[in-house]
Amino acid sequence: MLKCVPFVEGWTGGETRLDLKAVYARRKQDNWGNPILDAEGKEQWDTTGPLPMRRHNAWAKKGWKYITLADYDSLEAVKDALGPDWMSYIQDRRTRSPFNVTLWQQGLAKEQADELADLKILVEKFGEEAVTEIRQKDDPNWRMPAGVVPAKRGPGRPPKEQPAA
Repeated sequence: MLKCVPFVEGWTGGETRLDLKAVYARRKQDNWGNPILDAEGKEQWDTTGPLPMRRHNAWAKKGWKYITLADYDSLEAVKDALGPDWMSYIQDRRTRSPFNVTLWQQGLAKEQADELADLKILVEKFGEEAVTEIRQKDDPNWRMPAGVVPAKRGPGRPPKEQPAA
């Protein structure tokens, strides 16, 4: 799993002297704001290349979420704030980068699986309608993921009449 460099508000804004680059991600959406799902029914994500952290608020307004610093130079610039084990944030030994897309995707898959398991427990405990209503208070576009609630079956065919013996 990816060990992310924690976000520090002081590293953002135009007044900072640091020239830090970061990787951001957001959920993919169609033109109507619905999440785009892969073949397994999991949400797909877009990631960025190195973006300047000075413009963090602009990225956040566009729906991007900070993941971690993007390159070794940025990591080295903040090593004093991270402490003596700052080298432990290097996730890709070849490029010496704090971001490794494979590790990030593995962590994301585990996080999504844990979230689905928690959601199933909530639905069993409180019911589908209550969970949906509560989640939609925070995000009006939220929909119950497929597979959380078993598909409802129709009444089916009426039983065949048995011939009298």
